[in-house]
Amino acid sequence: MGASKQTGDFAYNYAVLGKAFTGVSRHKTVEKAFERSLELVNLHGTKANEISLQRQVDFALYWTQINKRKKAEALLASAEKLAQSAGLTHSKPYALLMSEKSGMVYKKKKYQNAETYAQTALDIYETLNLSNTKGAYEAIYKRALAQVKLKKWRPAMLEFEKIYTNMDGVLKPTNALVGKAFLQSSTPKREYVKENDIKRTDLVDVLSCFRCWPNFDIKHRPNLKKGHGFRYKRVAPQMPPGALASGFVVLMYDVDEKGTPENVRIVQASHRKMFDKASVYALQQWKITQSDTGKTVTNMKDLVTQMTFMLTGRRGQLLDFYGREIEK
Repeated sequence: MGASKQTGDFAYNYAVLGKAFTGVSRHKTVEKAFERSLELVNLHGTKANEISLQRQVDFALYWTQINKRKKAEALLASAEKLAQSAGLTHSKPYALLMSEKSGMVYKKKKYQNAETYAQTALDIYETLNLSNTKGAYEAIYKRALAQVKLKKWRPAMLEFEKIYTNMDGVLKPTNALVGKAFLQSSTPKREYVKENDIKRTDLVDVLSCFRCWPNFDIKHRPNLKKGHGFRYKRVAPQMPPGALASGFVVLMYDVDEKGTPENVRIVQASHRKMFDKASVYALQQWKITQSDTGKTVTNMKDLVTQMTFMLTGRRGQLLDFYGREIEK
């Protein structure tokens, strides 16, 4: 295909797909594909700058992924100059660039800069109506990390909570960011309690262990034969009549010989006892079967799930975990 526009696009798509593979030989091939896609980006005419920015940022993320941080920093610096000269500082690729830059300066212990870059990324996402996206949540996580180092306990605590409760369903429960935010949340909560001399029970309870978040630790995934998926016949919990706020409960359970959850344990809850009974009762009515055969799944231990309860106020607005209205 030579040096055509299609060759550049093909090389870029190949590089993006190749990022999922490992091995030195594969890395070299992906690097060459990225480099070729950047060489041919000028053939895109009026969109050349925008496409080049996107590809440079993606390439820098790949350098970071394989721990070639100096090359990643250099490419991000080049991408930033391009964005500023081409007037692309309010684009999605630039938001991603700022988010990645936040993570880089955080590792250099420049925490104030890390917070500023993450905030810039979030401002751009908000302008583009992309606040409820994976990229925005990653920027929130990086800003919260910086806030912990800056001893801004309350905002960091609330930002980690926003990620791991995942009330908007932006992230999959298996996304590592959910688990990491849950584990990171313990420090700002603990320090906030100490600094303000309040009771820990007034906040969301924290269990700092890897067992306490759904599917975060791979050893707690269902023990099925290779190629066998599983499906749930779910029963939704009923909102308790006395509830005054939204909330969630994280439960751990085993599965008996009939495919029914048993030995249900509550490992975390947003409110003490408020949603416990409703969650346990609903979970005990579930059925779990293999998706390909329909046979009952048995002998599974220490599975984890989360049940979320959403409550609305008098004006029909959603309430958060403290009973405050969430503006749409």
